[in-house]
Amino acid sequence: MGNPLIGTQRSVYAALLYSAVLVACGGGTSPIADAAVSVSATSPANAATGVALNSGLSATFNEPLDPSSITAASFTLLCGTTPVVGAVYASGVTATFLPSQPLAANSSYTARIAASAKSHSGIAMASSYSWTFTTGTTANVTAPTVTSTSPATGATSVPINTSITATFSESMAPATLVTTTFLLAAAGSVAITGTVTYSGLTAVFHPAAALPSNTVFTATITQAASNLSGKTLAAEFNWTFTTGIAPDTTPPTVSSTIPTPDATAIAATAALSATFSKSISPATINSATFTLSGPGGVAVPGTVSFDAATNVATFQASASLAAHSGYVATIHGAAGGVSDVSGNLLISDHAWSFTTGGRVLLTPILLGSSANYAVLAKTAISTVPASKITGDIALSPAAATFITGFSLVADSTNAFSTSPQVVGKLYAAPDSNDPDHRNLRHVDWVY
Repeated sequence: MGNPLIGTQRSVYAALLYSAVLVACGGGTSPIADAAVSVSATSPANAATGVALNSGLSATFNEPLDPSSITAASFTLLCGTTPVVGAVYASGVTATFLPSQPLAANSSYTARIAASAKSHSGIAMASSYSWTFTTGTTANVTAPTVTSTSPATGATSVPINTSITATFSESMAPATLVTTTFLLAAAGSVAITGTVTYSGLTAVFHPAAALPSNTVFTATITQAASNLSGKTLAAEFNWTFTTGIAPDTTPPTVSSTIPTPDATAIAATAALSATFSKSISPATINSATFTLSGPGGVAVPGTVSFDAATNVATFQASASLAAHSGYVATIHGAAGGVSDVSGNLLISDHAWSFTTGGRVLLTPILLGSSANYAVLAKTAISTVPASKITGDIALSPAAATFITGFSLVADSTNAFSTSPQVVGKLYAAPDSNDPDHRNLRHVDWVY
């Protein structure tokens, strides 16, 4: 079955859609306008695994795109070396690729944006951008939801110059978030005119003029809004708020950062983040307004994401940072920089420095069933002098006779033993009849 977005949303895409004649796989503010256009984030994320078979792809850029530069030739998808059939369109800062058929299970894919992609002002990418992901075995059948809004439902004294935001549980199809699916109306069902933009996981309704004061408003996301798999909202989403009498003229600030300024021994793979003092316009958080420079002032490539619910922007470097090196992270302000939902700019750049340590942050080890025990050994467990242990102890494959020094007392079923030195139970594989601990016979040993 094909992706339902391609059939049911054709009229929405009419001015945007470009068909990709390919072969199927077998098996808001324009920030820093003179900078080269670049990819800030992707969905699926680079190196993602278990991707749903009916997923679409999206790439979020640092500024609005020239739709004519996002075509079947400039946004491509390969399954191995085989091109994938799909449809491509651009809306605002987002380029989207919708495969015409489900992706192949357990397969590796490579998506590519060519350097010919341009911003709305005609500035091209400095180089092409590619990312990879691997599919799982199932399709996405879960309906997207609205996870947070700004203003919050029931909010009062809302500034009359605010924009309205809705953040979703997953990446949405930008062409399904427009003025016919994201609505704002005053009491008495008087519709408010405006425009809608989408970036990351957040849609923003920008009123064309200041909202009337002391007025109750209802914002609506209709059921026609859908995710990249073509799954629509389960039901229409509504929330209300009441305006105050004045506009918001307070500029946003950066209230905290990770790492903290002048931090040392930072992991080479650590993500950077900045938390803002108020609701930020998502379209102004991107790879042009959140940057990282390394030794010699060399720019560090990476992806940028924004959580509108917590007002946290995150930068993840594309590769591990150099060990024992100094870096400077910057949130760019002033003209072309970060702004809040009322259009107030961060007054100036906010920069902070940190130094990396000598080790790369290691991937956690999955302990499997061995995680069930405070102490787990293969050949023997002995305690000299006496111990005090909280948690279960297990020996496998050796017998209970190789657990020494604990003054064991067997239970009536001989399934486990107890000890005055242990707050828990003691098990040994050959002697254990307890169904909950039969995995001792096939315990997962991790080295």
